[in-house]
Amino acid sequence: MRFIRSQLRPQADWIGSEWVKIKNKVFQHMFRTGKLVEMTREKEKIWIRALVITEIRSQGDDRRKFLIKRCTISQNSSDLAEGKHLIVDICKIRPSPPRDLCAEYSLNDYVEVVVTHGWRKGRVTEILLENKYKVYFAATKEDAIFNYTEIRLSMEWLGGGSWIKAHERI
Repeated sequence: MRFIRSQLRPQADWIGSEWVKIKNKVFQHMFRTGKLVEMTREKEKIWIRALVITEIRSQGDDRRKFLIKRCTISQNSSDLAEGKHLIVDICKIRPSPPRDLCAEYSLNDYVEVVVTHGWRKGRVTEILLENKYKVYFAATKEDAIFNYTEIRLSMEWLGGGSWIKAHERI
C-alpha cells in the first residue's frame, strides 16, 4: 500500500477533551540513561561506543542532545575503557547494531572493521586464507587485512527500530 504524505497524520490519542501526540517510545527506550550506543563525528568517519549519561534540554533549542561518555574498544577483549564526556546531537548517535554472527563475508560486502577507537566502514576486496579479509576504506583510500573476528556487516539505522544492510553508502 502507498500513501501520499498529505493523507498521513501523526498518531494521537483522545485524552480528556484534546488530542495528545504519542511520544516516540522507541527513542525514549533506546537512548535512556545508562544505555550503550554508538556515536560518530564527521571528521572521523568511525562509529564509537558510548554510554548515555543523560539527555540535555536547552531552552529555545528543539534539537535533542545527549551527554555521553565515549568508550574505546579493546581489540583483545570486549572491555570498555573509560573516555571523555561529550555533548552529541541525536543525529550523531544510534543504538548498537544487532549482533552479527557471520563468520564468512563475500567479495564486495560492505562491512565495519574494528580500528583504534571504534568501527570504520569499508568493503571486502579480497578473501584470504584462515578467515582473513582485505578491506578497502573509501574515506581514507587505504586497505588493510583483518581477521573475521574484527569485522561485522555494515548496517544502517533507519530509526524507529529498523536496521538495513548498508550497500553503497560509504
